[in-house]
Amino acid sequence: MKKFKAWLLDDWWLKIISLFLAFFIWFVVVQANNPTDTQLFTNVKVTLVNTEVFDENNQVYNIVGTTDTVNVTVRAPKSVLSSLKVSDILAEADVNDMVDGEIKINYSVYGNYSVESVKGDRNTIKVELEDKKRKYIQLGTEYVGQVADGYMVGGMKADQNMIEISGPKSAVDKVVSAAVTIDVTDAKNSLSANVEIKLYDRDGKVINENSIAKQVDYVHVDLEILEIKTVTIYGSKIGTPADGYIYTGSLQISPATIQVAGNPSDLVGVNRLVITDSVDITGATEDVVSTVDLNKYLPGNLRFADSEFDGEATITVFIEEKEYKNYDINASAVVFNNVPSGAAAEVISPTGKFTITLAGLKSELDVMTSESIVVAIDFAAWMTENNMSILKADTYRIPADIYVTGNISCPMEVVLEVKVVYEE
Repeated sequence: MKKFKAWLLDDWWLKIISLFLAFFIWFVVVQANNPTDTQLFTNVKVTLVNTEVFDENNQVYNIVGTTDTVNVTVRAPKSVLSSLKVSDILAEADVNDMVDGEIKINYSVYGNYSVESVKGDRNTIKVELEDKKRKYIQLGTEYVGQVADGYMVGGMKADQNMIEISGPKSAVDKVVSAAVTIDVTDAKNSLSANVEIKLYDRDGKVINENSIAKQVDYVHVDLEILEIKTVTIYGSKIGTPADGYIYTGSLQISPATIQVAGNPSDLVGVNRLVITDSVDITGATEDVVSTVDLNKYLPGNLRFADSEFDGEATITVFIEEKEYKNYDINASAVVFNNVPSGAAAEVISPTGKFTITLAGLKSELDVMTSESIVVAIDFAAWMTENNMSILKADTYRIPADIYVTGNISCPMEVVLEVKVVYEE
């Protein structure tokens, strides 16, 4: 032990110099292999801490200037610098230290890195405060584009119709509407999607304000696509007009056709829309016009394709006063049916003609000719009606049957004088 103490005390200054030289040589070697250097980290985001102070005062902040990022220079050994990332660099500003809107930025490196210094290109960040505002906005739904030909949009519905927004009062006050938009271009089937909510100002322009927070950014939207089909409308009439008047045979419905919409399966077999309630023309002396609600006759799963169409249609039954016109018929043109065997018959007329009066529509009477009128006598029917079993040769007055077309009739009985003879 004494020898060790003697050795330690002997030439002690030489031993200290040796120790210092050894440390110096070690330091030089280390610096040669891992020298200290600097590195610039750009676009480091400044983080504000303790911002709950603003919330407590119902305020929001806005970074003054064009950016909330800084450039940071770190001095450290190369081995450390090679491991650092931008996310390791911390630039924090504590709002509790704010003075006149300026907050000091504190720079550091996250983790157990050995660094000499961390410096930013600015020491403070400036913020401005504004009252925070919340409000509810009606959420609209709209679509763009054109569905496929023969289809239409039946309806559009979002899973909520109101949205809450919050942020700086000046920014929130710019918002006058909110809406979701879905593209229906060439669609043939119903659509369902989550759609982003967009905010609009009074000019209809989209507001892209990061300072405005929406309660939700997306809502679920269901949009119904329906097939369109054109169907014909049918109606009918009942009753008889007043004496001296006639139904023209024309019944007009306006509109005559209508477009209906529905799911393809509901449209199968639907080609017409029938108005089952007939128009009563009993005793009519002029056109009868009836208004009907087509909604009553529309199948339950269908709707009118035109949203502006109220379903109202009119049925017009045309009534005209009867016209009368005389026609001269050649006696030889009368047709005899069921003439008794061996007998012959002819119409007795001094002029060889007789006149009949027909009643009907003027348009039909004007095109009627004597040649198109059939005058016939049925001997069997006349004999039965008069309880005759034998027809003797003689002259008889027999009612004739008049056959005409359309809405024409013979208002008076036509009785002809007929001569019956038997061959000897």
